[in-house]
Amino acid sequence: MINKSKIESCRPICKELKIFTVICSFIFETLCLFRKYNIYQVRNSNFHGYDTRRKDDFYIFQCNTSLYEKSVVNMSIRLHNSLPSELKVLGDFKKFKRALKSFLLYNPFYSLSEFFTYGQ
Repeated sequence: MINKSKIESCRPICKELKIFTVICSFIFETLCLFRKYNIYQVRNSNFHGYDTRRKDDFYIFQCNTSLYEKSVVNMSIRLHNSLPSELKVLGDFKKFKRALKSFLLYNPFYSLSEFFTYGQ
């Protein structure tokens, strides 16, 4: 299609052509679903009477089964908590969606673990 060898990385190509990787597409759709429908509202500040570093993040309940650990709700909470802070604070859904799309197009991720460790 664009005359690249099989062993070359697709990251620069994804950036150049402005297309999502499969993982970025999953992240985008999951976070849009999470933000649009306000699936979950329990924050860490609900459990502490004092300020903590992650007080504005959503609380992740303990997972006793792998089914719940891989569920859309749990995964969307983990994905949202891993976002950069400038994306988390966007209140308007359209602005959030636009900013998330540009973030994911600029940073093509190949795995969820790569996304979770971004910025740490």
